[in-house]
Order: sequence, then structure tokens, then C-alpha cells
Amino acid sequence: MRPQKKYYIATYSAVRDRSNPDTWFYSFNTTTFLPCTDDYTLSVNLASWSSRGGWKDNAFQKTIAKPCTTVRSFFPREWRKAMVYVFNDPDRKCPFPPGTYTATNVSTQNDFTFPPSFFYGKFRGTGRVFTLAKELVGCVRFYFSIVPKHP
Repeated sequence: MRPQKKYYIATYSAVRDRSNPDTWFYSFNTTTFLPCTDDYTLSVNLASWSSRGGWKDNAFQKTIAKPCTTVRSFFPREWRKAMVYVFNDPDRKCPFPPGTYTATNVSTQNDFTFPPSFFYGKFRGTGRVFTLAKELVGCVRFYFSIVPKHP
């Protein structure tokens, strides 16, 4: 999953909230050598943890063309929050020039309405970013669990 060239340098840290152990706060510092435009394709693949053990790929797949415009259209509240964290401007739009971007204390306490329902369990997500010429320029792997709400 490693790109051929170095397109970005990213570091992040995570801290758990002392009053609510289910909430985490993330901080990141990213230097990108490419502009962030709609000239990319984002591919996401979720694997679920099987009841027999091991990851079962393709529990959910999504390919998104023009990711900046798509994310801004489908998740306007989250887009505005992210733009405030990074640029201190909720109305900021793509493209973003190459440069260094930072955000501190980004909370995981969110109320997502998409998808409307999803299976409980443990998941592994793999996200990849491709150019229009199908060249891999970035990838990330993340893990999360979906659990029932407790009153």
C-alpha cells in the first residue's frame, strides 16, 4: 500500500478525555507536496471481524470521485467543522495549495447520520487516494468499533 514517492508527511497524536473514556481528541500536523483538488479518487474498503476470527474484507466499499466537492456536499456540518479546525474559516472550499496544515484537539464526539444504520462489531478501514492516472498518492488504515448506545 505504499506510494512510490513521498507526497506528504503526517504526524498525529491522540488523547482520551478524562471525564468520558469513549471520547478521544486528536491533533495532527501534515505537510503536503501536492495541491488538494478534485483531481483525485478516494477509495474506501471496510473489513469486518469475523465470528470465526480474522478479517473479512469488503463489508462495505465506496469509491468517491471528486472527493472535496463530494464530502462538502454530503457532510456539510462535518466539512465546516474541519475547515474551522484547520483554517479558522467555515466557508473555505477546495482547492488547497501544498503546505503545512495543523489542527489540535479534534473531538471524536460526533453525531453522524450517514449511514442510517450499520452492524455492531469491529471494523478495519482502508482508504486510498489515486490520481486520475490511477497513481496511488496516499493511503491510511484505521480501526474502529460500533457498539450499542448505553443510556
